[in-house]
Amino acid sequence: MDNPFQVYGPYEVNRERVSDRNWQNGEWDYIDDLVGADLSSAKGAYVFSLRHGEKYTPLYVGITNKGFRHEVFGVHNREKVHYNWRKEKGQIVFHLLAKPKSVRRGFSKNIRRDWLQALEALLIFMCRRSNKKLLNKKHMKWLDAVGILGVTHTEVHRGKPPREIQTFKRVLRW
Repeated sequence: MDNPFQVYGPYEVNRERVSDRNWQNGEWDYIDDLVGADLSSAKGAYVFSLRHGEKYTPLYVGITNKGFRHEVFGVHNREKVHYNWRKEKGQIVFHLLAKPKSVRRGFSKNIRRDWLQALEALLIFMCRRSNKKLLNKKHMKWLDAVGILGVTHTEVHRGKPPREIQTFKRVLRW
């Protein structure tokens, strides 16, 4: 059986220094030392969130096929920190999802692209339940098309849901 993805983080983003290569390299070195392996070069998914105390609001979901160091602080994500989230109160953090190797230390580098895309769609689906303004546009049309009214669809229902919806949610442990 293949190892599941594991969650690492949260790691704080320094909004003032996010574009500084020295800060980025120091952050990746710190994360690699903390984990005890080269997590920064692993492939997987990442989620940026806004933390207020113990509450986390997801902001953006991404995947990388080249490694976290290459992607997480890339130009497009630095622009989100500087422009999209500039006025947001709270601490911007990120979580990393990677597959540890089953035998040796380190992380699997052979993750199929379609698995990463499926993981990204799943994370977007889960994250948009708590933030309908999630920045991701990818997969949204598909997620809306396969949505289940009263269960997975983002439309808000008022009042008590019908019995069918209540029982189906119990089936899903939702």
